[in-house]
Amino acid sequence: MADLRFNKQYCIVKDKDEIVISEFFPSARVETPHQMTRYDDIKTIPLKDIPDLPEIGEAVEKNRLYKVDAKVVQCVTTHNREEYTTEKKQTLFTDEKPIIDIYIKPKSKP
Repeated sequence: MADLRFNKQYCIVKDKDEIVISEFFPSARVETPHQMTRYDDIKTIPLKDIPDLPEIGEAVEKNRLYKVDAKVVQCVTTHNREEYTTEKKQTLFTDEKPIIDIYIKPKSKP
């Protein structure tokens, strides 16, 4: 039984050659009897472990990983599949790890 925690990482779960999960998790715990691999960098995930984009008209889900133009990309917003222009692809998918900026206000001096 595999049991892993994810913090801004990518998860691939496979049952033999079938892909069960291919997703980015901001924060999660995944427990499964299947083979599970954690990746820190989207560019290191093998293409063979990623599903193709769904057919036109089918749902493409946020944080799921897909093959687009022979590379692994993460969907950044849920939408129905359509014919994509280059500009549209750039707004719906990313091949970079999300950057989360946090500003912590300094304590004021008494």
